[in-house]
Amino acid sequence: MATRKDKSTIGEFRGSIGPIVIVDSLGGPVAKSQPKKRGKNSLNDEQKKHTGPFSKLNKFLQQATDVINLGYQLSKKAGMSRFNAAVQWHFKEALAEDQEKALIDFEKLKLSSPIKMTQKAWEPKVTSDEIHKMTVTWKLNPLPKKCTQLNDRAVIVVHFLERGRSRFMCYQDAMRRDLNFTTEVPFMMRGQKVHCYMFMLSADKKLVSDTQYLGALQLKF
Repeated sequence: MATRKDKSTIGEFRGSIGPIVIVDSLGGPVAKSQPKKRGKNSLNDEQKKHTGPFSKLNKFLQQATDVINLGYQLSKKAGMSRFNAAVQWHFKEALAEDQEKALIDFEKLKLSSPIKMTQKAWEPKVTSDEIHKMTVTWKLNPLPKKCTQLNDRAVIVVHFLERGRSRFMCYQDAMRRDLNFTTEVPFMMRGQKVHCYMFMLSADKKLVSDTQYLGALQLKF
């Protein structure tokens, strides 16, 4: 900081402070150093430890934005978007312990977060017994609740890599009553080890189930 020594516009200030801003303080003009933008190099080790994974997680979940908007429910007092709620939850609960091997624990990936809930699929299973195909099967709940309807939509999500980048494929073609869904996987997924997930969504999209991790699957090529 420097102080003015006469009544000229800028005056004679003592001390070299670089780019300055003149402000009215302590009963007279005072010159202060202009604020500098904080660069990446100014982050301490603790901040870097958090900002790195947070940025990667944000980019990772952006690929599943449509699914998150479908599966996440928020209270009116949440004060955030569905996407931000998903990022916040995964940052606290689902990051992998060894960040060099994987960003998240795939078993903990949460693509739905219900407030008004319907029941999950009963004993879901994913297989790839035929070349280029993937099949998901499930059963009807033996003790269905009133909220559980046969026309609930089965939302099936597959995580895979495309040129080293995370991608999500979402299928919504089956209903609870169908008890199975088979699809021909696109070329970019063939031969890959993929992670599969499922949740149920009511026909009016007001009820949603928790996410079920169906497991990792090696697709036949």
